[in-house]
Amino acid sequence: ERMETNGLLGPNVKLLSPAGTSSPRPENIDVLDVGCIFAILPTGDILTNLEEQSWVETPLIIGTATESSTWKFVSTSWGVDSWRRIYAWQYWCFLRAPSASGSLDKALSSLYRHSLLGAGEWWQPGTAGAKSAVDMLCNHGFSVLDSFLPTSLALQMSQLASASFLHGDMAPGCIDAGTAGMNVRGDSIMWVRNENPAETGESTGEGLAPVSTEVRHVASAFQLIDCVVTKVFASRFDRLRRIKSRSHAMFTCYPGNATSSAAFGENFQKGYLRHLDNERLFQESRDNSRILTAILYLNQDWQATDEGCIRLFEQSPPLQIRSDLLPIFNRLVVFWADEVDHEVLPPKR
Repeated sequence: ERMETNGLLGPNVKLLSPAGTSSPRPENIDVLDVGCIFAILPTGDILTNLEEQSWVETPLIIGTATESSTWKFVSTSWGVDSWRRIYAWQYWCFLRAPSASGSLDKALSSLYRHSLLGAGEWWQPGTAGAKSAVDMLCNHGFSVLDSFLPTSLALQMSQLASASFLHGDMAPGCIDAGTAGMNVRGDSIMWVRNENPAETGESTGEGLAPVSTEVRHVASAFQLIDCVVTKVFASRFDRLRRIKSRSHAMFTCYPGNATSSAAFGENFQKGYLRHLDNERLFQESRDNSRILTAILYLNQDWQATDEGCIRLFEQSPPLQIRSDLLPIFNRLVVFWADEVDHEVLPPKR
């Protein structure tokens, strides 16, 4: 009753029985003492003895300016397992399905139709496809360009990335030390040295991940990504015209065989939890100068059943889903680095 009064029962919370009536014990859950109040997450995980947990009545932490420092405190003081439980509870309580949006559906359909006109060509500057791509970024904060590269170049990039993973050239994804041992991502990565317009130094400035010296095929793909940013999107956005360089690119591979699309339970370490690529709007000192994130997917023959979507969130409320996008082959997804929180859902392949 206190949680409901204080607005702490999110839209996904459903009582297993009417208030004041004992709930039946769930079948196939081997827990002897669930306490007076227990919760079953969509992952099948069960949180027990909630009446003894002060964090149950804590306001939403996810999406606040103090989120990082709060999780660090929880993980350090109470342990990583406690952090996982609290995060999972808040995530599933307040996660909101995408709002019905005819304009978003129309924008996605328009871009898809344009993409059928020729891989690597349909979005070029001055085309109707380019205008649709820019309009979508303007109206929705992200844009989706299918058939982005010429097919032969996309296949070369895919083979190069796959070979890098199979040969053991990738290292576990890492984040800053302020996470106190929390595993918020499960990918393997490799930084790719490229013909950066501003610098070609050895250091990526991105932690301890290895740097690849392989530039075959990569330079041609990056030239097209530079083109769509500087010639297409920058035609509408002044902030993109001020870009001086892009960061080094990163090959990323997520482990497959997840048993569900949920990033908790046994799948906790197989995706990448919700985050921003640039937190400057929360605090100026967190500004890493990133403006636009561009992700090119290289997964051949990817199906909806393989899952592994990138989930984009609205700015408010924090867990309002903006869109779930499949990582299909030769799809470029761009979004504002400082405005669009996102996560990677665990793939099954």
